[in-house]
Amino acid sequence: MAGGELARQATQFAVSVVLARLVAPADFGLLAMALFVTGLVETVAAFGSTEALVQKPDASPDDWSSVYWLGLLLSLAVALIVVALGPVAAAFYRDRRVIPLLGVVAWVGVLKAIGATQGAWLAKQMRFRTIAQVEWIGVVVGGAAGLAMAWTGWGVWSLVANSLVGLAVTGVLLHLTCPWRPRLVVRASSLRATLRFGLGMQGFGIVNYFNRRLDDALIGRYVGPTGLGYYSRAYQLMLYPVQNIAGVVGRVMFPALAEIGDDLPRLRAAYLRAVSAIATVTFPAMLGLLVTAPEVIGVLYGPHWLPTVTILQILCVVGMFQSTGTTVGWIYLARARTDLMLWWGTGAAVVICSSFLVGVRWGVMGVTLAYALAYALLLVPSLVIPYRLIQLPLSELVRSIRGALAGAVVMACLVGLVREALVRNQVGQVLTFGASVTSGVVIYSAWLWLIDSRAIAEARLAWTRVAEARGAAASEGSP
Repeated sequence: MAGGELARQATQFAVSVVLARLVAPADFGLLAMALFVTGLVETVAAFGSTEALVQKPDASPDDWSSVYWLGLLLSLAVALIVVALGPVAAAFYRDRRVIPLLGVVAWVGVLKAIGATQGAWLAKQMRFRTIAQVEWIGVVVGGAAGLAMAWTGWGVWSLVANSLVGLAVTGVLLHLTCPWRPRLVVRASSLRATLRFGLGMQGFGIVNYFNRRLDDALIGRYVGPTGLGYYSRAYQLMLYPVQNIAGVVGRVMFPALAEIGDDLPRLRAAYLRAVSAIATVTFPAMLGLLVTAPEVIGVLYGPHWLPTVTILQILCVVGMFQSTGTTVGWIYLARARTDLMLWWGTGAAVVICSSFLVGVRWGVMGVTLAYALAYALLLVPSLVIPYRLIQLPLSELVRSIRGALAGAVVMACLVGLVREALVRNQVGQVLTFGASVTSGVVIYSAWLWLIDSRAIAEARLAWTRVAEARGAAASEGSP
């Protein structure tokens, strides 16, 4: 899964870099304004049914079919609602350009629903290789469509094509590659079985959506699409390491932890090992990105994106801790405590959304700083509450990630010195960027080798198990 996700994210990142050079920041902001509306309606209509099926140990074929048809029906309803909300969104943003955008991106949810249940079925069966391959193909095809349109001057519509074509290809391929096929069955008993789990999941999804996206709406209304373009690009760049590592591990860990069940010692051990692996990669990635942000933006996106630098540097600190903090969702889902997840998410939403409302008075930078301060305030309780479900002391988490944190800080300080020397000698952005990244990789690798040998041992074990699994698969396939 990690290999497939790395290929997918690398391709997606390369496409985004080229699109950023061909499409204006204001176009990125316009798309973010439209996606806030579609995402909000999708979140309200969702109720976590596929996650409930993954968590449920004895889901029947009727359960899967009922959830599939309900998801497809809800996605169609969402699309119609979003289209109808076009004039309302235009009045909120004071920009009528979002109306035709919403008329097209409204169908994102339908494209997702085509293969959503199939993807959950494959995840429950731990067939992550198939999922990774399908998603990568979707990114390649969608990226090709978006780049072709951007090159010919389609502006914001090239960004829309990148998303919609990729989702359509992914949904169709998931449908085709999944052995399970939905039957024409919708049973109320099957839907009731997932209702308690799903409602808690839905409630948390709604409040968490405002945590994640209210900043986009406020910046789009009070600052404008250009400011939102800078903010959304910085936020997405910060998310790449989080998605590549924490996202990949999370997609595997949820069904794995659900399978472990009530064996809490084993569950705690598996969770801590996963978090340690995430921190080993995301901590240096985030701090390295913070130090080299001017070169990253200048080299990859171009000089017209330089207002993004300071925003990105602040978000990198948030992203470093967010990469491990978001893992608590695995615990809530695996322990079937979406009700507690909803209560905590609601309280956190009040704090974070209030910070956005205060920070927007000072523009994009005010929202960024307010978000960082609110996240810092909520960090410890956001961990302690779910850890009680598995009887995990916070000190155990600190012990599992302290080596990665110390190494990342040392690496960032030394890379900062290297970068400062290169900038002072005016060697150019490209050379400064390359030398900074190279020195960071060498320094952090040496730290892991000399100080944190457990990370090296985990990497060797993972590599060995992958090789063994491939060997076993090859043996089974041979005559």
